[in-house]
Amino acid sequence: VVQFYNQSELLVKELRQFIYEDNCTKIMKMDPIVELVKSTDWNTSSFDSSNSPYVERLLHQITQCEEKIKSYGGGAIPTYVLNIILYHLIVVISKHVLSGYAEVKKCTDYGRKAMERDVMSLKSD
Repeated sequence: VVQFYNQSELLVKELRQFIYEDNCTKIMKMDPIVELVKSTDWNTSSFDSSNSPYVERLLHQITQCEEKIKSYGGGAIPTYVLNIILYHLIVVISKHVLSGYAEVKKCTDYGRKAMERDVMSLKSD
């Protein structure tokens, strides 16, 4: 019985993660994220201290998604559920940002430093 319970608990956690992450892709379109990251000029010869345009756009989209989720059910979604959904949304966005980085063809040291700055900015906001 204990073994069955432990296996079931693990399975439920994995299914919950799958369902949340799948629904996050329905709340926010993820394909443009990869294109925005990939189209950023990472082959730069200087470092700009401001965020890349895709970061500002992502932060704006996340805020819009949060408002959209809050409005579901007439605002009846509990805060803890909202936080779980936002956590999974951020996980999915992170995966797509990394996919965008992986598709970059040329990147200088300044470009890598800009990537690091962008990731830190996304983490802090």
